Amino acid sequence: MTSTPVAPEALPIDHVLGVPIHLHHDYAGWLRDRVHHGLGTHVVTLNAEMSMLAGQEVRLGETIDRAELTIPDGAGVVLYLKLKGHAIARAPGIEVSEMLLASLAGTGKAAFFFGGAPGVTDQAAAKLMQQYPGLDIIGMQHGYVSPEDMPLLSIGCGSCNRRRFWSVWVCRVRSIGSQNIDRFARMRCGLGLGQF
Repeated sequence: MTSTPVAPEALPIDHVLGVPIHLHHDYAGWLRDRVHHGLGTHVVTLNAEMSMLAGQEVRLGETIDRAELTIPDGAGVVLYLKLKGHAIARAPGIEVSEMLLASLAGTGKAAFFFGGAPGVTDQAAAKLMQQYPGLDIIGMQHGYVSPEDMPLLSIGCGSCNRRRFWSVWVCRVRSIGSQNIDRFARMRCGLGLGQF
């Protein structure tokens, strides 16, 4: 008799300047479990600047509040948590991303990269595909898009869903606004991780 795999446990939460942050020792492993179970996940990589901004910009705060996972990306966030008694290590989004992509290369799961300056996304994808044979990156788009271009990304995401699409990597796309990141995350394309 085979047992049914159990979905990843809910993580404990604390707050940094009123912004929720999840406490865990292996964020990449927790995300791998979510991917394995086909669970869409919006991930925020929290730093001190974003924590302060979330208190001033309502939409940004709401977007972070709705994320299924918020990880301590900045050293200031980690220090704040240590002062509150939590022994949490810094988890830079780029490192969590790479660990997750490495572990899923060759599994038939596809990724779409979104964000960064023109050319940077292409370079990152090429480097990662060379470093991790079997990594399937089915599309990429730099982050310098206007809010008007967001529907085109939605269409692209829909076509990606038909191709085993599981993740969106969102990095530094401040120009499109938190409301568009929130809308992108709610499309439930898979896993969205980013700093905006």
